[in-house]
Amino acid sequence: PPPAALRGGGLAALSWNSLRNFGEMRCQRRTDTTFASPILHYRERELVDRLHREKLRDAKATVNTKPPEPQPHLQLYGRDYYARKKATIEAAYRDLKLCQRLVEESERKPA
Repeated sequence: PPPAALRGGGLAALSWNSLRNFGEMRCQRRTDTTFASPILHYRERELVDRLHREKLRDAKATVNTKPPEPQPHLQLYGRDYYARKKATIEAAYRDLKLCQRLVEESERKPA
């Protein structure tokens, strides 16, 4: 969390005591500075973090999750659908012809 001095009205609102107390050796100060100033480092880090959060918020999906387009070359039914359909039609046609021959035989006059 930021020091109380940085939460207020900016760098102009900082007093000498808040600047002096800001740099207490809680961590390695050399790695926690930008332009040799922990305060500027904190401000810069805050800006970078805010920009990063905005980028994450505005990110768009890059993976296409829409269903695939219909492909006209793919069959609508299974592999043997048309073969079974043709066999069924031929069987029905043979049955019809058989029934017609039976009717002709039954209507024929005896010799």
